[in-house]
Amino acid sequence: MRRTVIALVLVGLVLGTGVPGARAIDDELHEEPGPAASLGWGMAAVATNLGYFPAKMLYALGGGLVGLMAWGVTAGDDQ
Repeated sequence: MRRTVIALVLVGLVLGTGVPGARAIDDELHEEPGPAASLGWGMAAVATNLGYFPAKMLYALGGGLVGLMAWGVTAGDDQ
């Protein structure tokens, strides 16, 4: 099963990159965003990070606290 999935992914990558002109067609379909769109995406990134960063810090600090308690309970014994 695992080999089949890896083989399918590799075939997809090879076929996807081997199509001539695929990049040119993709470039024609997508226009460069204007300044307002860039500002909007930048503000959205800032807004999501305002929630994500504190949550990530709490998660990391919680993991550190649990690790510290585990070290304390075992008195630093690795075994």
